[in-house]
Amino acid sequence: MSTTDPRSTKIHRTKSARKRMVAIFFMKSGLIKSVQLETDATVNSSWYANTCLPQVFKAVSERREERGLRGLIFHDDNVRPHRAWITNEFLLENHVEQYPNPPYSPDLSS
Repeated sequence: MSTTDPRSTKIHRTKSARKRMVAIFFMKSGLIKSVQLETDATVNSSWYANTCLPQVFKAVSERREERGLRGLIFHDDNVRPHRAWITNEFLLENHVEQYPNPPYSPDLSS
């Protein structure tokens, strides 16, 4: 490096914002509820059935004051937390019907 060359600039990466995991639920009338997962936590069947779904169904019941959860058909994908025993028990206890996923659907299967 000669004495006339400018000093090289060292570029530092800025630390990016932490990512957030959010489960979003909607009906044909619009957004029902978005439920944020705690930082560094993992989506599992316990969180889905004990934390997420109760918040969602409370919001649905508030929107459907007279009917509540009665007649609600719930659709989600085939990931493990959605198909776990604890999730199915929660849906049965709340009398919520699950809409079946079509077999071999690339848009809905995981």
